[in-house]
Amino acid sequence: MGTEETGFSGQATGPATVGADAAAAMAAAAEPGQFYDSTRPWLIPAGTKAAALYYDGLYGTAGRNAAHLFTLVRWITITGDALHCGIADYEPLNPVFAQPGILRGWAEYRLTRQQRARVYVQRSLAARALAELGPAGRDPRCQFWIPTGDNETWTAEQLAADLAGNWGAPIPASQLWANQNVPGGTWDRSDLFGAW
Repeated sequence: MGTEETGFSGQATGPATVGADAAAAMAAAAEPGQFYDSTRPWLIPAGTKAAALYYDGLYGTAGRNAAHLFTLVRWITITGDALHCGIADYEPLNPVFAQPGILRGWAEYRLTRQQRARVYVQRSLAARALAELGPAGRDPRCQFWIPTGDNETWTAEQLAADLAGNWGAPIPASQLWANQNVPGGTWDRSDLFGAW
């Protein structure tokens, strides 16, 4: 696997002499638009390009063993592994949720190294996540992956308005990374708002 921040599996995208416009076009074409996640990643539909996989916790072994099935991978931590994981799963029973300070420490570690920190958090817990993150939650590189599971297509602006108006979590649309909106039984699909 490539680095967590590129998400590419080591495949070259072209010669180093590509112009800035061509490089930008190539990067845009590489954006998946949608991605999948699962605790049993081998059940994600065949041909899927991008997946968010668990790196640690109960499902970490399955995630690491299935990474080769996808071109683009983002790693999920439940423990606060900031070195390997760009996504923290902020849900009850996960240490990153249950132990005060882990989420903030994970985010600050990544942000001080110019890396993005993406927080997976339910709408009902988003205000708590913002409070836990403190100033790190206002950094534009701190982004949020919000599940709705409603089979509806949301824009980042609609989701930001819903979070602020209905859940007391004022997260700017520019900080919304993705919306997990399609439950598939053994997998979930998300619409990507930001850069992979």
